Amino acid sequence: ASLIGSPLLVRDDATVNFDWGHGSPSALIPSDNFSARWSRTLYFDGGDYRFSVRVDDGVRLWIDSDLIIDQWNTGAARLFEAYRTLSRGSHFVRVEYFEASEYALINLWWQRAESYPDWKGEYFSNRALLAPPQLVRNDYNIDFDWGNGAPDWNLPVDNFSVRWSRD
Repeated sequence: ASLIGSPLLVRDDATVNFDWGHGSPSALIPSDNFSARWSRTLYFDGGDYRFSVRVDDGVRLWIDSDLIIDQWNTGAARLFEAYRTLSRGSHFVRVEYFEASEYALINLWWQRAESYPDWKGEYFSNRALLAPPQLVRNDYNIDFDWGNGAPDWNLPVDNFSVRWSRD
């Protein structure tokens, strides 16, 4: 879990969205006691952002040189969030992860903080509310009958889930 030495595996992952179960990222990596680091420079529109990471064991998240999530400890799957105001332009994002034993999971996502005057609806393309949501929108009421359809064109007709929240 120390991220010291040369990596056993280097690859380009488009997202940090992994559920390895009781396995690991590769046959080169043991299923327990491994660590990983992802880094990338990404463009953001200026504004307030919520960064979320769901993880089973430890995680650290930096935006530029700011450590915004520091949960470098063991634990079952849990969600951590941090808010940051970003200027328009490129920002360096770095994620470090360690898996101690048993289950291996990490999902990282972010979204620009927006106003939800009614109900904030987070729509997932799975039944377990696993991140990231496929759609986030303001819902005036929670009173839907989608019949044989889906709430939106980019969601499946079956086996989707929704989380509504409101202040």
